Amino acid sequence: MLSSSSLPHPCVRACQNQPLKTVKAATRLKPKLPNSRRYARFASATCRAKPYTAMLSFMRNSLWGFIVVLCCLPACSAQSRWVLPKLQELTPADAIGRGSVQLSADETTLLRNLTRKIISLCMDDPGPGDPHTTAEMFKRMRVRRVPLTPKGDSGLVVQGFGVCMCGAVGNCPFWLIGQNPHPTALMHMVGIQSFAFQESLTSDHFDLIIGSHDSAMETYLQRFKFNGAKYERKGCASLEWSDPVGNALHPPRITAHRCP
Repeated sequence: MLSSSSLPHPCVRACQNQPLKTVKAATRLKPKLPNSRRYARFASATCRAKPYTAMLSFMRNSLWGFIVVLCCLPACSAQSRWVLPKLQELTPADAIGRGSVQLSADETTLLRNLTRKIISLCMDDPGPGDPHTTAEMFKRMRVRRVPLTPKGDSGLVVQGFGVCMCGAVGNCPFWLIGQNPHPTALMHMVGIQSFAFQESLTSDHFDLIIGSHDSAMETYLQRFKFNGAKYERKGCASLEWSDPVGNALHPPRITAHRCP
């Protein structure tokens, strides 16, 4: 004989879309349980009401989720959207020794501190055509004054040069200097060939786009946003200049992807 504890609960049967007859049949196996048929009918009616309760709860939760998504869409769109950057490169005409940019004493001191290590390494193993003194190496570092905000606040982009620092394809160490209120490094990356600034939708500072030479057909892009203290990476993409068979793309194609 089956005991009452060995049978599934009548509500479980009803909620599993079992016909009411099946529930009643199950309760007949328990003659000692008083009012079993009446309880089965009650359990079935209760379980039939639960989908409506669940549906109302789902609708309420879905509404709140929909509202949250709507609120997040503008920020998410601003974070993920890519606009074709007007990339530019520093050239030998931007060398510190050329005097194209007048540096303050504080800016010069900061630049010497930032570049001391890489210059020392290149003194130990200079590339073909690289200077052989630290003074000459520093003078040939490239620097350009650039606007950082729509209000006109300016900063400096600084880039290395030569075979030792940049290799054969021209991907060099790169720094961004800002005033806070004294000169301070806002960002440092290696392996950078080009850069661009774009209007930001989430900050009072321009977004910084930096490009690295991947191949003759492709540039690897990274986007940096100002977080109130420094620039931090917020996105990566590939900029394709031509298709796989070498046909130029007009305009070039940008494909966003996950940063490594």
